[in-house]
Amino acid sequence: MKLTYVNDGTPKLRITNDETPEKFSIHIWKIDNNYKNNKIRLHMSGWQSSELYDFPVEEPGDYYAQIILTNGKRYNTNEVKISYAELFKFSDQNDVDNVSMYLSIKDKEEYETQKLMQKMFAVGRDKVFEVLNRYLKDSQTKISMFLSEETAALANAIYSFSFFDGLFKKPEFFSEKSINIGYLFSMSFRSYARPAKYASFQENDLLIVIDERDTEAQKTILNAAHEANAKVLNIIDLIQEAYLDKFLVTPLTEIPNKTVYINLPTVKHISKPSEYEKAAAHRTIKEVRNNLTKDILPDIYKGMSSEYVSEVLSGWTLENHLGFDKLKDSEGKYVNINDGHRKINVNGQSFINGTGKAMFFGNSVIYGIGSDDDHNLPSLFAKTTDVVTENMANFSMNDFVRATNLIKRIDFDEEDIVIIGVHQPLNKYFQKQVKNYVDMQPYFDHPRDFENEVFVDMTHMTKDGYKVMAQVLADKLKPMLR
Repeated sequence: MKLTYVNDGTPKLRITNDETPEKFSIHIWKIDNNYKNNKIRLHMSGWQSSELYDFPVEEPGDYYAQIILTNGKRYNTNEVKISYAELFKFSDQNDVDNVSMYLSIKDKEEYETQKLMQKMFAVGRDKVFEVLNRYLKDSQTKISMFLSEETAALANAIYSFSFFDGLFKKPEFFSEKSINIGYLFSMSFRSYARPAKYASFQENDLLIVIDERDTEAQKTILNAAHEANAKVLNIIDLIQEAYLDKFLVTPLTEIPNKTVYINLPTVKHISKPSEYEKAAAHRTIKEVRNNLTKDILPDIYKGMSSEYVSEVLSGWTLENHLGFDKLKDSEGKYVNINDGHRKINVNGQSFINGTGKAMFFGNSVIYGIGSDDDHNLPSLFAKTTDVVTENMANFSMNDFVRATNLIKRIDFDEEDIVIIGVHQPLNKYFQKQVKNYVDMQPYFDHPRDFENEVFVDMTHMTKDGYKVMAQVLADKLKPMLR
């Protein structure tokens, strides 16, 4: 079956049935334009057998249909991308282009603003202001904000954190053009944005950039700030720093144990990448797994059995707990989960200072997607150091909250070493907080000590890649393991 876009006055998706199954059900899915991992099922047709099936659409986006047969089999159709321009029909094509461009930008900004507001809500006002305060010389520091109509609410939210407690002076607001934001929260809380060309700065002033679009107005205000040697802070960086502080760095500093933070490598950040790595930088684990269903094995596993490749690249099932997930037990030839943790077949025999273990936490790279039980990072670390090791990875992804929530709930032995791996480089301030910071990225740059390719996709590796990391970590932590 094929999915196409039809606009005969009414925009719609059309399923053309050229396979003539007796009965089937059509589920229409929309993929988020802004965040590809978001998708929503818009429609279920119920059992039917028509040759043509139409579904009206009102929003731009990427769409696909899932076809479900009566025997339980299901498959996805091709994807169809619909833009604002394709939804509208005007006599003047310039109108179509202008309106679609405006709505696309507005949609993107509103989405990013909503995402930041949600993250800011999770972080809390006190933590956001704590981080913001690091960029202020004192409470009298002059603050300016560069915003747009779509991001005005976000600018006011940042300002409101301090406004009611009198923590710093009211900012000056600037935009592409004059904007009257109006009254929010109280009659005294009113914001008026002037054109960016009127902005002026002195040394140690702070400019918070909330409108991230690369416009002439943004260039004007940034140039003025840089010329005066004022500080510039992007709102995304501010909230992300607060998020990292609260949910990653602080939980690690609050436990009494020695901690080790690993910034995991990615192909995208390799300097002077090979042709293979350039391709891998755009390859996701989802694409690799989809190819496996078509019996297409990654070239990097040449000589390996399809059983091995399929098992080491498969995902896992999670059991949800209070703020964290635990892996569901499973058995296989190459991958085994026991008591919620990946099995280490040949563990080390030595305890740290008599009682301590090396305990690894983190995402799918720490878990070891791409390799078997004996050749992931924790297993190879145990083999290299002879230290008793546990693989506590629980699919914490890049949000890392699953891992740190799990860490908070564990009663560690005082000699245990907590090792967490995340795809998140830390700034110098955070590096001092976590104390033992290991950046793995430089060891995969060129030139390097190994010649073979090690990345399966943009982040996951074969056993050779995990071996490199295990040796680096063993060398770095040698003084701690005595």
